[in-house]
Formats: sequence, structure tokens, C-alpha cells
Amino acid sequence: MMKRAFGIAAFFMLSIFLTGGCGSAEPCPIDGLDEETAAKLKCEDSGGTFANSLCVCGQAFCPAGVVCKDGACAKTAFELSCEASGGTYKDERCECKNVKCDAGLVCNYLTKECPESKPTGFCNVADVFCANSRMYTCGEDNTWKEGETCDKGCHSDQKKCVNCTSDGCEDGRLFTCNDGEIIAGDACKSGKCTDDGLKCELSCTEGDVSCFDGKLQTCTSETWTTTEVCDAGCAEDKESCATRCDDGSTLCVDGKLKTCSGGVYGGEENCDNGASCKSETECGECANESKQCIDDENKIGKTRTCVAGVWKDDVSQCDDVSCDIVTNGCGECKNESKQCIDDENEIGKPRTCIAGVWKDDANQCDDVSCDVVTNECGECKNHSNNICKNDEDTQAGHLETCVAGKIVLGDKCQNNNGSLKYSCEGESEMTVCGTCLNDKKVCERRGGDDMFWVYLCTHGEWKKEYTCRDGCNEQMNECN
Repeated sequence: MMKRAFGIAAFFMLSIFLTGGCGSAEPCPIDGLDEETAAKLKCEDSGGTFANSLCVCGQAFCPAGVVCKDGACAKTAFELSCEASGGTYKDERCECKNVKCDAGLVCNYLTKECPESKPTGFCNVADVFCANSRMYTCGEDNTWKEGETCDKGCHSDQKKCVNCTSDGCEDGRLFTCNDGEIIAGDACKSGKCTDDGLKCELSCTEGDVSCFDGKLQTCTSETWTTTEVCDAGCAEDKESCATRCDDGSTLCVDGKLKTCSGGVYGGEENCDNGASCKSETECGECANESKQCIDDENKIGKTRTCVAGVWKDDVSQCDDVSCDIVTNGCGECKNESKQCIDDENEIGKPRTCIAGVWKDDANQCDDVSCDVVTNECGECKNHSNNICKNDEDTQAGHLETCVAGKIVLGDKCQNNNGSLKYSCEGESEMTVCGTCLNDKKVCERRGGDDMFWVYLCTHGEWKKEYTCRDGCNEQMNECN
């Protein structure tokens, strides 16, 4: 912990030294102006364009608060500190000797490695810890073992790897990085991401003319606007309409397939199953923006979105669950898996995962709780207080509780050395041991009583049955 604290403190001191307070990369507040206006002026003064609260240098959107330098985004204070410590800045983390350090840490100035934060000491079996892009798991001997390497570093909770560190673009679709997890966003109009994976490629440049899908289009506000429908399709230069088409050729426009006859396209037919076009000449396999989810051989759902008439795997996939066939998204469970949950009355409700959703089983638990090991009905109803039960054959009692649907045996009903067995006391809802064994008889005269009596053990207690005028037969436990 001390080493980690030293690393963070060194980072902030080095930041101030390198940047002289606000720093050249990050704009200082300007008196009399709000933050947005001040940031805009700083950006434009550095040669950039201010858009969406960010400074754009060339074609690159800079991180929040960063302006341009020599036509490119200037380096942040943290990036400068990382490089000064001997590291490489990558994905908003400092990388030291090919190891991505935890968030906010730079390299140790002596070893040029990430500050030491490997877990040490005693641990509980199966505990996990993530430090400096390395997962650790607690082994059977209660010591930490090294595991997988995290390509993008550790999560802030230090329990897992992250899938991302910032928002970006992948497979023609924007995504948001939410606490290390990828959340898929809108598809790019152009269907492509920039090479740096940060944003969508621009659909078009203002004023450009293009012919696509049998339509002549002009670029306005980065969006193609149709200005003319080409009866004979597009010319080879893709910038004008053709004068005629080859008889028999096909043209696919807006999910409809046309065939050329007499030099013009006609005979319009809808693509099968409402599919969109995947090219100018053929129908695709799906309708754009539609969703699909298919389980793999391990019953794990794989979600897809239709882009340009073709199914594309989504950036974010199902996490060990099957598809929900109603929503065509990830379900809540893995098909054929079992679950049992106790209701408010401690009665188990077993369920099975069907089509990605939990469904109650036909056979429910009969006044018993769930067995948490088998995820099925247990053998008893949960109760923490003792109940007393008699053996059906011997009538000897014992105490027991019910935990997680399993009977937990307690003390037997007997004397100290076990030579005498006792039944439970009471007729119903028995909770304590009695003082005798059911159906046993004894003939004796007890203190304060002048008469001899035959006593019978009933419900764990001695009850007077009848008197013996001539005394007792001790061997028979009956009257003489």
C-alpha cells in the first residue's frame, strides 16, 4: 500500500513539474469566461476546431481538455509523466516493460516497472485480485497464484480485467466504455470505423456527388441526399446515371430487386423475408438494423445485427447466458441450467432455463426448502430452531435443524452415558427431549404418594395409569 501511495504521489508531483501548473496541453481557466467558451478559444488558438466540447486536430478528436500542437493533439500531463518515468502511454494507461500499470500509476523511476502491487500474505481459496494487468487467484494452499494477463489492464475494483478503457468504434459500430465493459451503440453511416478505432469514418465530404443503389446522391451535412433515381442504374464512374442497362442484369434498391429490360430497370420484386440489399445487384440475408441471437455449441448466446444486408457479430456478446428468443438479445440464464429459490415462506421453487429465461418446473417442492447444492427440492423446510423427532421403530428421540434444505442432526435424547433413551416431549411441534421412552411402563411409589402406581410413558412424559393396592411386581413393572 505504501508503494502504491508513493507512486501516485510521485505522479502528481511530476505532473506539476512537467506542466508548470496548468500545462501546455490542458487549458487553464480564462477570467470572465465560462469553461466551454474558454476551452473553445484555447482550442482555436492552438489551430484546432472545437466540436462536441472537444478539440479536433486534423481528423482526430482530442481527449477532454487537450488542445493541438503542431497539427496533432498535444500530450496530457499524465502522458508526459508516463513518458518521463520511462513508460509508454497507451489506452489511457502507462505501460512499463510491456506491462500495463493500474489506472493513475506511472513507472518506478529506478526499476522502470509498474509500482509493486502484487497481492501477498494469506488468502481465502478462490479469492481473485487484479494488479498491473495480471490476474491472481488464491490456491488451495491459501497463497496467491499468477493467472491470465489483462490486455487492457485491470478493472478499478481490482477483481477482473477490463474489456475497454475508453469509448471507441469497432466493426463499423460505435461503442461506449461503461466501467470497463463494452456497450454497443449506433452503426456508422459509412459502415466503417477510422483506423485508430476512435470514431466512424465520415460518410461523405460536403458537395461530393455519388451514384449508389441506382440513385444519384449529393453530400449535405455529411449525409447523402438522393437527388435523382436512375432508371438505368448508375454509370461506371459512380458519379452519374447510366443511359441504359444490359438486359437481364439486376439492380437491388431499398430491399427490392429489379431486372433490366429494354435498357431500363423494372419488374420490381421484394427481397425474400424482407431482407435489405447487400450490394447493388443482389439481395442480402436480413433487414438492416434487425437483431438476431444464436446459441453456440456451449449454449452461449451470440448476438448479431444486420448491417448492409449481412449479419455482423455485435461488439459486446452474452456473458455465459443463452439467447432470449423473444427479444433476440442475451437472456438471463444458460439453457438447461437449474435453479431453486425459496419463497417468503421458505418453500422451494425449482426452475429450469428454457430459451434463455427461467421457467418454473411442473413439479414444485412440497413444503420443503431448496437444496442449494443440487438446485432441487431439499429434504426439509429451513428452520434454525431445534425440532425433536422420534424414530418410528424405537421411539428414541433426537434434535435437528434444517439448513439450506438439508437436515442437520443435533443431540440425541438420552441420559449422560447413553444407557437410557428418551422420546420427544409433546404431541405435535415437538422441540425438546422428554424424560422417558414412549410405551415404557414402571410400577413404583413416588415421593409424597402413599400408593403404588403403574406409570406409562406417553409423548415423552410419565402418566399415571392405575394404582396397585398390593404393591408392585418390579420384574414385570406391574401390580402384584
